Amino acid sequence: YALGRRYGVRLLARAPGPLRRHADVARVRRLVARRGAWAVAVGRWVAVLRVLVPLVAGAGGMRWPPFLRANLAGGLVWATTVAVLGYLGAASYRYVERELGIGEWILVAVIAAVVALRVWWRRRLARGRVDR
Repeated sequence: YALGRRYGVRLLARAPGPLRRHADVARVRRLVARRGAWAVAVGRWVAVLRVLVPLVAGAGGMRWPPFLRANLAGGLVWATTVAVLGYLGAASYRYVERELGIGEWILVAVIAAVVALRVWWRRRLARGRVDR
């Protein structure tokens, strides 16, 4: 936020080409201008926005107190959600592992085979070797 506030547009204009193309800085600026604090809070959930939104909020002249509240709220909700989902995922995995036993290895093998076949098929389609 502080970098965006101080250097703002100059810093965004000098961002590396791939970042500018991928992140679409103009769209992020419109989002922050239109949605303000909501854009900052929701920006926590998207990796590229997590980096760009504070910079753009500072460059766009968003006041510090609303930015701080939205950033703290978004970060708290994001971190709590990710931690709880990780905990539940690990607990579920341990439960499934305990219940399935050898079936787990069979399930993993089937999933790996399906993924491998799908990757192979998509590459084949991309090369134009299959008529649709």
